[in-house]
Amino acid sequence: MSGSVFWIRRNRLVLGKPSLNGYIIIGVGLTVYLLSYIWKMEYITALSFPLVLFGTITVICGKANARAFLFPILFMFLMIPLPLVSTVSSSLQVVATHSSAWITGLVLSDVVTSGNQIYLPNASFTVGTACSGIHSVIALLTVSAVLVFLESGPAWKKSTIFLSAIPVAIITNILRIVSVLLIASWWNPEVAINYFHGISGILSYAFAIIIFITLAKLLQCRFRTWAEIKND
Repeated sequence: MSGSVFWIRRNRLVLGKPSLNGYIIIGVGLTVYLLSYIWKMEYITALSFPLVLFGTITVICGKANARAFLFPILFMFLMIPLPLVSTVSSSLQVVATHSSAWITGLVLSDVVTSGNQIYLPNASFTVGTACSGIHSVIALLTVSAVLVFLESGPAWKKSTIFLSAIPVAIITNILRIVSVLLIASWWNPEVAINYFHGISGILSYAFAIIIFITLAKLLQCRFRTWAEIKND
């Protein structure tokens, strides 16, 4: 995505009025890289690249032209794995397990949880890291960022759509687990795990995208034209 936007707006990569702010941004990026080397925290190293890149563009092309590349630069941060993911994933596992078990218990009887295990009368399921919803959060944050880029509207509306990816990801993941549990109980556990489990992931993402588009409509945001995207 970042590369695509750079290519679309490549005509803005020209000499402009130099900006001293670019040197400050480059300095911050290099400082981040130096600290990551000193503290032996390799994941921080990746944070320095977008900063140095944006600072360099600002110095050479000026603030006006550099602003056209702010989105693809910020988008790069979504590609950087952070150590907090494992911690957040553990918390989401607990939420996903107990929430999905509670909802399923409204329909079925004898739904029991123990740790990350959900027990049905005819089967048991483990809500592992892959089912915690952390991958959905990251994926849907990326999708919502792309939609926000394609849409036109005030910053607060775009921020609302982007941040909505977090609760939407958590809710759709819980509903996905509930659907698997119901299929296992009403039909067959093997069908639920071997077949419906994979399909439910695609359905949950499709449902999330529909929610994003609906929210954008409610907030009266519109999709930008090709000319607006290219020349913004």
